[in-house]
Amino acid sequence: MKEIKDMAILPNSWKEQIENFVNLLKNITKPIYQMLDAHIDAIVDMLYVFILTGETREAPSDWFSKVVTVKNANGDAMILAMASQAADPKVVTSQFSAEYKKNFGIYRPQITKTAVDTAYFLQLRRRRKPWNFIVEEYIRLNNFKLPRDRTSKRYLETWRMYEQRLKKRMQRTEKILDVIVGDKK
Repeated sequence: MKEIKDMAILPNSWKEQIENFVNLLKNITKPIYQMLDAHIDAIVDMLYVFILTGETREAPSDWFSKVVTVKNANGDAMILAMASQAADPKVVTSQFSAEYKKNFGIYRPQITKTAVDTAYFLQLRRRRKPWNFIVEEYIRLNNFKLPRDRTSKRYLETWRMYEQRLKKRMQRTEKILDVIVGDKK
């Protein structure tokens, strides 16, 4: 990126963020300029035909709506949908859905209350709390009942059942967060 005169006084971390933001703006405006160029070319062609023959052409449908994918500075895809009043909302919606499926696939994770509640236990694990403590916390917060005799077989079975349930919840929540955040660090 061309160095801006007064950016020398800024910290390097800010410069990087500013450059990323400028690159994002460039990536967002690029399809708009491409669209405008296509409009100008189409108008010139239509005027040329009209001047030569006196006939008019139908306006292209992408004059009224456009769905494009742009990449931000990190390479993450964003889908932009633009529509004027003359656009058919059903067509724009179907174009957006097709573009979404092409870029992100069919799976759309949703953050549920269960996933939000499970995030606490993921946080405990990342803080390196003992696994037994995390399971006990899960049992305590959910008001699950365990047999009184901690040495009984039934106690161990019940505790393991809740442990397996928590593991599954944590795996599902991690999968959802991986898809939404997309950060594998």
